[in-house]
Amino acid sequence: AVPFTVQAPLGQWQDPIYQDACEEASLAIARAWVQGETLTKEGVTEEIRKLALFEKKKFGQSVDTSIQDTAWLLENYYEVTTGLVERNVTIEDIKRALVSEKIVIVPTDGRKLKNPNFKPPGPTHHMLVITGYESEAKEFIVNDPGTRKGEGYRYPEDVLYEAILDYATGNHAPVTSTDKVMLTVGH
Repeated sequence: AVPFTVQAPLGQWQDPIYQDACEEASLAIARAWVQGETLTKEGVTEEIRKLALFEKKKFGQSVDTSIQDTAWLLENYYEVTTGLVERNVTIEDIKRALVSEKIVIVPTDGRKLKNPNFKPPGPTHHMLVITGYESEAKEFIVNDPGTRKGEGYRYPEDVLYEAILDYATGNHAPVTSTDKVMLTVGH
């Protein structure tokens, strides 16, 4: 049972903090899961706002954070020390992490996900949490904070894998990497 939140918990999609809060929401999901807590709309709204302010002080902005900076925030802001960044990962590596009772945070090109619930054309920089795998359907089960319909959302394994890429910390900086990365988080 992995908690879920949308990145704009109160529907405040026009607010720039929440419009680009997929990284913050993914971290809130991971923190709550590790600590065995639930998330409330009001509580996570404040949590995202505070984390965004912290990021502005640390990184000069709060729009996008790379997988390495996301891991840094998990450890240094939330004091969750069970995160590990892995590079050059395969679909099998993601499945192995899930079998090991970990959750997996991945940065993606959200447009490649082809999620019909995203406002077209979808985000170029998008982070989400992989919570499980359905082997018969060959689908990853995710908590995708980019849509209120993101809890337990399923992506075909090849679609999600092809969308994974590491983007830079910044304000929608051009993506120059095709590195397949993930941040595993354990209890």
